[in-house]
Order: sequence, then structure tokens, then C-alpha cells
Amino acid sequence: MDFFGLFTRPLKQAQVPTSIELINDAGTLARGNVIFLHGLDGDPIASWEFGADRENWGTWLLATVPDINIYSVGYRVRATKLVGGAMPMTQRSVNVLALLQGRLKTDIPTVFICHSYGGLLAKQMLRSAIDVSTEYKDLANSVRGIVFFGTPHSGASLADYLDALRVISRPSTAIEELKQSGANLLELNQWFRNRFKDLNTQVLVFFETMATFKVSVVNAASADPGINGVTPIAIDSDHIDLPKPSTAGDVRVSQTVAFVSKIIQASPPKLIGQLTPMQRVIAAPNNQLRRVIEELEDETRRWPEDTDRRKALSRAKEQYERITTTAEYTRLEHTKLQLPDTYNAPQSTRPSLATGVLIVLISVLTYAYFEGWLDPITRFFSSLF
Repeated sequence: MDFFGLFTRPLKQAQVPTSIELINDAGTLARGNVIFLHGLDGDPIASWEFGADRENWGTWLLATVPDINIYSVGYRVRATKLVGGAMPMTQRSVNVLALLQGRLKTDIPTVFICHSYGGLLAKQMLRSAIDVSTEYKDLANSVRGIVFFGTPHSGASLADYLDALRVISRPSTAIEELKQSGANLLELNQWFRNRFKDLNTQVLVFFETMATFKVSVVNAASADPGINGVTPIAIDSDHIDLPKPSTAGDVRVSQTVAFVSKIIQASPPKLIGQLTPMQRVIAAPNNQLRRVIEELEDETRRWPEDTDRRKALSRAKEQYERITTTAEYTRLEHTKLQLPDTYNAPQSTRPSLATGVLIVLISVLTYAYFEGWLDPITRFFSSLF
């Protein structure tokens, strides 16, 4: 077996564009995104066994949470330069953010499921989007959960092992970054721990207890991100097979599905043909606006993180206040002008047509008289008498 491609050297390195595999598309019904990030020398399909002719992560998740989009990201991250090498993690994080931005809906919660290096990449993506490349901040803000499978938060001993074989293996940038207790990894995890509460996310952690080719890749200490209230779960597996459970009854499956389900269920459902919260406010007749406000108040209590409903509720209250203020003003003005019941108003004060014609005729004759237009007529009648 060619472990990590140590003994294979292609004549020319081919381009390896970052890719995103669509495992499930929930369309307009989508209530969440689940994104798989593979590890060192991984593959978006094989690392998670999506192509296997049996149950896999896709079927397990969809059996419990059917209305989710599932993606698996593929990117170049090789252990040795002999088979492609790797991009620095900070650059890779922006690369993957850019890929996801064009595909993901950021108004629904996102959960990352990560193996090994993929977990480090997920943390770096959050850091890059929040502190540096803020054009991706909406995507980072949508992340509500991360599942770590054997992620070396403080480095991997395998990286030191491969680095010792530098002459043979020509270790890649990824191996340099994965060294045990490396300064960059410790700094990244310190950032993650310090900002964890502000990130408004949750984590689930698994780690292996069996050696991989007689080498312990990620030990229990390094697999622990150090988050209060989060206890890493030990698994009878080596590092390679850690993200590949075989049955739905496996603790990795039950815990991960429950974790994702809890996050997705906390978001409001999206129904085909349903008006958005703001559309409901705009379309509501004045006499039904109070009922819409009560509904939105109940919904914001159930889903406090739904910004669309909070904005719609604020708009509805402003609109209702304007309506009630206007109605009260109109009532008061009507009260001021209200006449006693004994007052009999005339049926109409509008002049009739005949009266109008008479007024016009008198006006014309008066003007003609003073202008002397009637003098010939006057003298004619005078001569008769």
C-alpha cells in the first residue's frame, strides 16, 4: 500500500479545483445545511462512504431530519508534495468560504461535520470570516454546530513522524501546520475557545483509541478543544475509519444525528407557498394586524434567533401604532363636530340649476347696463312713449 503517496511521484501536478458535492437538496423546504469537510489525503465521497452501496451519513441524517441540504467539500490537502501538497490553511479557509458563499443559504443554520484537518479548517474559516474576510461574515454567523472527528486541536503526532521522514516524503504545508503543539494551532484553538460564546455555536467531539499503522495519529488530549461542558467521546476505531461508522446504531451516528436534529429543529419551518413574516405584515388588513402581531410574538419566543421574524414584528408594531393613533385622532375630530340629535340639517345646501342661471343672467345685464350696452334699447323704448 502506498501510504500517503510516499512512493508515487507524478510527472506533473494536475490542477485540483476545490469542489462541492451535493448529497441532498431540500429545495425551498430546507431548514438547514450540513457540510462535510474531509481530512488529510481525504476525499469528499470516499472519506464519508457516500458512494457505498449501503446506509451512510446521508441516509442516517435524512431519516431523522429530511428537510436539510447536505454537501461534501473536496479540496487539495496532501501529506506530501510528491502527490500535490497543500495550500496554507489561512488561504484554504477563504478558498472554501468563497466556494460555499455561492451555494449556501445563510438564513438557515449550518452544521459542519469534520474529520481531522477538516475540523481545523472549519475553525479557521470562522476566524477568517469574522476577523479578516468579513464579506463572508453572514456565512460564519449561520454556523450553529461543529462535529469534530479526531481533530488535532493541538497538533498530530503523525505530523512529527512524517516530518522526520522529510528526505523521503517531502512533507507538505499541511504537515508543517499539524505538528504537535504547533504555535499556529494553539493560537487558533485559543481564539476558538475565547470566542466560543460569541460564536453562538455548539460542538460534538469524537476521538480514536486505536493506532493507525502502529502510529497514534490524534491522542485524547489533542482531540479535546477545551470547551466547558463538552466531553470528547472515545471510539474503538483508528484515525482513518473514525468517520466511517457501519450501522445506524453506532454511537457516532446516534449522537451526531441527535446533535444536528436539535440545531435544525430550533429553526422555524419553511413551507411552500407560505408568506414570509414581512409579507404577512404587509398583506394583513388593519383589523387583523393585532392578530398578526400576537402570532409573531409567539413565534419569536419559539425561535429567538430568527431575525426575519423580529424585523417583521417591529414593522407590525410600528404600523399598528400609526393605525391606532390615526383612528383615535379621527374619532376625536368626529366627536368635536358631532351635532345634537335635535338638529335637523337641510337636505342640501347646493343651489339648483335654475337659480344658477338666474344669477348669471342678472350679472350679465348689470354689467351691460353700466357699460352702456343697453342705451340703444333704452332710447328705443323711450321714443315709444
